[in-house]
Parts: sequence; structure tokens; C-alpha cells
Amino acid sequence: MGSMSKTLGALALASGALFAGDALAGTLDQLRDSKTMRIAYDPDAPPYSYIVPGSPPNADPQGYSVDLCRAVFDTLREQLKIPDMKIVHVAVNSQDRFDAITGNKADLLCTSTTATLARRQTVDFSIPIFIDGASFVIRPDGPRDVKLLVAPRSPSCCARRSRPPGS
Repeated sequence: MGSMSKTLGALALASGALFAGDALAGTLDQLRDSKTMRIAYDPDAPPYSYIVPGSPPNADPQGYSVDLCRAVFDTLREQLKIPDMKIVHVAVNSQDRFDAITGNKADLLCTSTTATLARRQTVDFSIPIFIDGASFVIRPDGPRDVKLLVAPRSPSCCARRSRPPGS
């Protein structure tokens, strides 16, 4: 990821935190006291966050979201004037990722996450860092009206089965 992309991404992530009010103040105080930022990541969510297969058990996570979170970390370390601040990586999955934030086990979630109204009641989100253009792909001789294929099914017909409804 280029340096301009990292900078823009860091600003996007950090801008979401600017409106968090008291929660932000508590998190910043905790960062100052502990000199540690706990970054949550999903080890199995490439290209956003993942552990490279075959890596040693203590390998750092990789991915687009993780790179942006590292840029946020670098910006906060500089702004808070804590040159010796460290990162601790916290592995999460699709079932416990929000619990890591609300349960004070992590300071920042760095994986693909959709901002829903229900989720906004318990956590704050940055501005979007990735826009997806999800679509159907069919053969040239396939049906011309894809709506007929989806209409009889529920609105969640295309959701990943590993994530429970509302997560």
C-alpha cells in the first residue's frame, strides 16, 4: 500500500474516532497510561486481515485493514507524543469481534465490517475505508432478468453462512 493511501486511510479511520466523545477520551487516556494500542484483527479474513499461511505462531497480521490500523497507530503515537507506544494484536472472529471492543479487550477493530444501525448502537465506525461493487456474474447465454432469480428468496440469500444474522 502506498504512503498516500496509508495516510488517507489513517485519516479516514481517525476521523470516525473524533466524534466518539467520552469514549475517545477514555481510550486516549488508556493509551497514554499503558503505552499500548490493542488492535483486533481476524486471522482468516483476507485481504483485509489475515495471518500468512505457514507463518510462525507469533507472526504479525497482514492485510489492507491492518495496514490502515498501523497508520492510525503511527499517527496517534506521534500526536500523543508516545514514541515507545507498542501494538498488541488481538485475534478475533466474526462472532466475537464487537465483544473485543465493547469488552475493552481491543482499542481498534481492523477487519472487514459493515456498519449497520444495530451495530452503531454499541460501537462507533470510521468513514468507509473500502467500497464494494458486489454483483452477479452469469454466462452470456444466462437469464437476462437476474431479479427473477433472487425475488423468491429472502433478502439475506447471499450472506455468508458463517456469520449469524445481525452480526
